[in-house]
Amino acid sequence: FWGDVTGTVGKIHWLVQELRNYTSGSNDKMIFFLKFKQNGNLIYTTSLITSDIDGTYDAGIDLSNLPAGTYDIYVKGFQTLTKKYSNVNIVNGENILNFTQTDPSNLTKGSINLTVGDIDGAGTSTASLGDDLVNSLDVTLVLGQNSNTGTFLRTDINQDTLVNSLDTTAVLLNINKVGDN
Repeated sequence: FWGDVTGTVGKIHWLVQELRNYTSGSNDKMIFFLKFKQNGNLIYTTSLITSDIDGTYDAGIDLSNLPAGTYDIYVKGFQTLTKKYSNVNIVNGENILNFTQTDPSNLTKGSINLTVGDIDGAGTSTASLGDDLVNSLDVTLVLGQNSNTGTFLRTDINQDTLVNSLDTTAVLLNINKVGDN
C-alpha cells in the first residue's frame, strides 16, 4: 500500500476528542490541523484535514516540506483545544501518528482524548478554529444553537446530530481551560 511513498507523509491513528470514544456506530470524525515546531519555532503547518468516522486519516498528509527530525507536534481540532506532543521523531517516508497515546508513534489506541469546548470562530482556515480558550463565548454559542439538528455541527460537541444540554455540559466542564502553546 505505501511501498511507492517518496518524500515524507503522515497517517493518523487515532485522533479522538472527549465524549466521542469510538465504538461501533459512534462518530469520531474531526476537522483538524497540525503544527510542527522545533525549539519553539514554527516549521510547518498543515492545511485543514478531515479524519474518518473512527478518528483516522489514512490518505496521507503531505509532509514533504518538513525535513526529517524531532518536532513538537500541536494538534488543533474544530471543537478542541490545542494538544502538544513533545519530541516526536519524523522520518522520510511514512509516519504514523497516534494522538491517543503519550507517544504518538505507538500504534495501539490509547485513552488520551482532546479537550472539547473551543468552538468560537467560524470558517475554513486554521486561523478560524477558535481562540484556544474555553470561555463564556463558547457556552453562549452552544446555547444559541440549542435544539438544532444536523450532521457535523460545530456546536454539537458529542456529534449525536442534536445540539442539547449534553453539549452545553461538555463545554461547561472545560470552562477556562486553555490549549497548549
